[in-house]
Amino acid sequence: MGSDDLHHKRKAKQAKDLERRKAMRRRYDKVLIVCEGSKTEPLYFEELKDYYELDTANIKISGNCGSAPLSVVTHGEDLYKQELEECNEPFDRVYCVFDKDTHPSYLEALQKVTALKPQNTFYAVTSVPCFEVWLLLHFRYSAAPIISCGKKSAGDNALDELTRYMPNYKKGDSGTFLELFPRLEIAKTHAERLKAQCEATKTDNPTTSIFELVNYLQNIKTPPEAKQ
Repeated sequence: MGSDDLHHKRKAKQAKDLERRKAMRRRYDKVLIVCEGSKTEPLYFEELKDYYELDTANIKISGNCGSAPLSVVTHGEDLYKQELEECNEPFDRVYCVFDKDTHPSYLEALQKVTALKPQNTFYAVTSVPCFEVWLLLHFRYSAAPIISCGKKSAGDNALDELTRYMPNYKKGDSGTFLELFPRLEIAKTHAERLKAQCEATKTDNPTTSIFELVNYLQNIKTPPEAKQ
């Protein structure tokens, strides 16, 4: 009897904790953002989340999945299933943030995102060749391809270009979002223009869809009827 009582008490506590978590969540989408970087990208989105006062019960950010694009997508799928099993309240959207650069699993990761269920839940947020393309667009517009040269990868060259505008920038540094915030709307305009130009010329270098995720998070609190 004692063990039965303990089991019921645990079940009651779990149910109470679940209700508390649901009560804490605000009335907007519950979102998971999975990033390939353990610091750079997660820190950027954490700072964005804090700036727009997005609740941690609504927005979860994870960077504990390695750098391979396929591992990012798989980790996002695993966390989605885990959340569903633990609280029966799945994420409304899962964003998988990864670079192309020299990753061999890039195309496979894109295909996996497209195939994941439920539909319209998983999204690939890509940068070609790397995340620093998004940061560069805060300073200038350019559709010139960023390629490898000698021992330097395309990502290395994008980083070198960025340090012309941000001499102290290093991967994994905090404060990047806040430092660049005054130029954010310019970067979004540049990124959208770049996407259209690359689609017209049937190329993807350079491109980034970070602006789409940023725009979504900026407007996540807006009621659906107000967005129409």
